[in-house]
Amino acid sequence: MNGVVVSVLTQKKLEIEPSAIDRLLESTALDMAKVNELILARADSHVEMVPEPGSLSNR
Repeated sequence: MNGVVVSVLTQKKLEIEPSAIDRLLESTALDMAKVNELILARADSHVEMVPEPGSLSNR
């Protein structure tokens, strides 16, 4: 018995739908980039460092 095997998967294009988290990340990417810029800009501001433990007892 001779036959022909045809794969259905090669005949049909498979479209993978993005996951919910991928859609969420894509929809918020621009706003998150703006938030990151704001954080980095404020990180450059001068803030006095917290003294090392034990350095206060020597005063």
